[in-house]
Amino acid sequence: MKAKFFSLLVVCIITLASVIPALAAEPFVWTASYDNDHAYVASCDDFRILEAYVADWTIHDYYDAEGNLDRQVGHVKASGTLYNSRNPEYYIEYNTNTYKHIYEGGYRSKGTDTIVGTYYKLTLPGYGDIFMEIGRMIIAHNGDILFKAGQGDYSSGDIQAICAYLAGP
Repeated sequence: MKAKFFSLLVVCIITLASVIPALAAEPFVWTASYDNDHAYVASCDDFRILEAYVADWTIHDYYDAEGNLDRQVGHVKASGTLYNSRNPEYYIEYNTNTYKHIYEGGYRSKGTDTIVGTYYKLTLPGYGDIFMEIGRMIIAHNGDILFKAGQGDYSSGDIQAICAYLAGP
């Protein structure tokens, strides 16, 4: 009797073990490119900081067992230029920003958005790193910052170094 029970238990375990991987479907992967010119970033004393940028996304959509979008993970590579709205010849180029967005429930859901990596990093010859948004940040669907670790010049509004550089000589 014990042998039959044990054999039946082994068969059940093997059957379940072969079904479980099938429940975890492969993510749907797609790409997108987004560009913007003249995007408002911040205000300085007598000009606005504008940005022209390109962001290339690779997005992985993950679905639950019922086929509902559970989360999206986007890997982003961005490059662009910040410039003085009154004197566009004063600008800062960047091309090293790589980060990951994790949208719980999908981008348009009421879930959270987690950003991990180098969101912004501006380095100027002779000045070094003047502005960084690096680390981990969790944002509620309404835009409130729920958690933040790392250096956050952008989210804290500390843009004075950029204003000083873009003001020109």
